[in-house]
Amino acid sequence: MDKRTSPSLDLGITYLIGLGCRIDPVLMERWLPEVVIVAATAESTLLRGHFVDQSALYGALSVVRDLGLPLVLVQRIDHAESVDSGEM
Repeated sequence: MDKRTSPSLDLGITYLIGLGCRIDPVLMERWLPEVVIVAATAESTLLRGHFVDQSALYGALSVVRDLGLPLVLVQRIDHAESVDSGEM
């Protein structure tokens, strides 16, 4: 497949971002509207975001840094992992 038509380049990439603290969903929407909270405990928050390129991801991570939030995880989620194709 030509790199110019690669789905990962055209569609962006989904990442999980783990924080070592609990975050208020209202504040999260204000500061990081491109991510959603997928799980939260008393001590951590797991976010999922779809970013068009690495600079968009770095922008979100810089907001996490600027807010002083403890970053504990950044994990790329491949579309094959996130979409059940039904194949074995």
